[in-house]
Amino acid sequence: MRWLIVNGLWYLACLPGAIAFRRALRDVPGTQERLLLRLLTREPVQLLEPTSGSTAATKHIPYTASLKAGFQRAVAPWIADLYGHHPALFLGQSYWSVSPVTRRNVYTAGGIPIGFEDDAEYLSPIQRSLVRSIAAVPPLVRLIDDVESFCYVNLLFLLRSRALAIISVWSSTFLTLLLERLPKWWPQLAADVAAGTLSPPHPLAPDLHARLSGLLRPDPSRATEIRAAFEAGGDLAAIHARLWPHLRIISRQPTILLRAPLTPFAPHCHPERSPCHPERSEGSQGRGWDPSLSLRMTRAALRMTRGALRGSA
Repeated sequence: MRWLIVNGLWYLACLPGAIAFRRALRDVPGTQERLLLRLLTREPVQLLEPTSGSTAATKHIPYTASLKAGFQRAVAPWIADLYGHHPALFLGQSYWSVSPVTRRNVYTAGGIPIGFEDDAEYLSPIQRSLVRSIAAVPPLVRLIDDVESFCYVNLLFLLRSRALAIISVWSSTFLTLLLERLPKWWPQLAADVAAGTLSPPHPLAPDLHARLSGLLRPDPSRATEIRAAFEAGGDLAAIHARLWPHLRIISRQPTILLRAPLTPFAPHCHPERSPCHPERSEGSQGRGWDPSLSLRMTRAALRMTRGALRGSA
């Protein structure tokens, strides 16, 4: 019931943006022009966000208040569209890792911070609060510097979630590399889930370990489910289907670095693209929204966002 209420509130919070986006579709070139005129100003740069560097070297995108608002306007119709097509998402949790993990407290020579502290910072304050309350993995995990421990703690919180419904990641490779560690680590992960403990491969900073441990509670029944999922055997898709039976959406950026099939998940899981990237999956049909309109909305979001990035460069 908790997930239904919070997801419902997030959906409602996105509806005004989705309605405004529908209106903007009546004149996409005009909307782009007005957006770029607002961006091409002398607004102060709030931070520099690294790109993923999937097809080229990492670049730093300057974020102004207008650019951030533009991304919020793009995210709102996308979320409304997803929930409209997949009502089961109202009952689940989400995992968001939509920007590359950066080191903490990094600044340019001029004192401008590099990278968001939390992926939810892309959103408005109200939406930020709602997203954090349904997140399967807490934003504190981004503060882990060691790669192996970062992956372990991510997997621990993901495995604790019976209701995982959405995965949205900045890179297909990141998701693949994360899941590659499950066959080796699952016995210790299951033990941590059962006891409510945290046993990463390398020690965490004491304050961070204490804060993350405070979010954990013993869950022996879930640990039994995790052990049964692996001990039943089968390929990765079968195992993941047993671990996360409610997973419906995977949203990711395209990448040429993918070393294995993207989706060793349940066959009922729909691959999706984020609003900043091309075509949505043709297999995703639903109720409540006109599919052709949803496709036009997503493509228009792509054009507007790309235009915003060019304007801010």
